[in-house]
Amino acid sequence: PWPGPAEEFFDAWLVDRVLERFDGKHSADAEPDSKGIPAVRIEGTIQPTKRDEACEYCVVVSIINERGDKIARQVVGVGALQPGERHKYSFSVDVMPARGSGVERRRN
Repeated sequence: PWPGPAEEFFDAWLVDRVLERFDGKHSADAEPDSKGIPAVRIEGTIQPTKRDEACEYCVVVSIINERGDKIARQVVGVGALQPGERHKYSFSVDVMPARGSGVERRRN
């Protein structure tokens, strides 16, 4: 099921807080300016599997802990491609020390 208005509001609010934490920007297009260490970067291109056919796509990110438990899953984008059209994508993860006092490791 699709999220309701409360979940959509919370997701938008959470994205704003994450962007604010990294660089104070409040746009979904803003690139975080973190002082983290790059851990993973993946780039690629998607295109329809058949040359003469349009297609739709869904970008999903999942986070799984060391025990194999899925602790987060987020659809980060959906779209459509026309025949012959390509979209590039980029995914990255940076790691950085936790900020502030009283930061505890969350057990999932």
